[in-house]
Amino acid sequence: MKEVRVAHIEELNKTAEEFLRDLDPEEKAVVVGLSGNLGAGKTAFVKEVARVLGVTGEITSPTFVIQKNYDIDFHGFKTLVHIDAYRLEKGEDMKPLKFKDTLADKNNLVLIEWPEKIESILPKATRKIVFETIDPTTRKLTFYGKDE
Repeated sequence: MKEVRVAHIEELNKTAEEFLRDLDPEEKAVVVGLSGNLGAGKTAFVKEVARVLGVTGEITSPTFVIQKNYDIDFHGFKTLVHIDAYRLEKGEDMKPLKFKDTLADKNNLVLIEWPEKIESILPKATRKIVFETIDPTTRKLTFYGKDE
């Protein structure tokens, strides 16, 4: 477990860089659940991760489309998969998006906002980042590895 306090977007960018530095492809997709209240910084973190990975254009939360994919080329990862499960009720709701195929592809880095909504179908090795609002500008991010 690792905790980081972030007060500015520049710090969030640095935190995203450090997060990515510790990731390498595995036998299947690397999955990271992003938990926290509305406005806690989950989407802002995904935006910074995408920027570090070289994604251009506007990154928005896929609240209504559920999933967006971005082409990347980073340490063996080829696709950044951004999922917002806020509107879902259960893991089975991911079936139309061929989620099993997404999980099986070792070239995928999958970031999931509101992972608790689909927890029943997430791999045991899912990493987790918990976002807490400390004050209007400060967030605490707690990182949990795949074995925690």
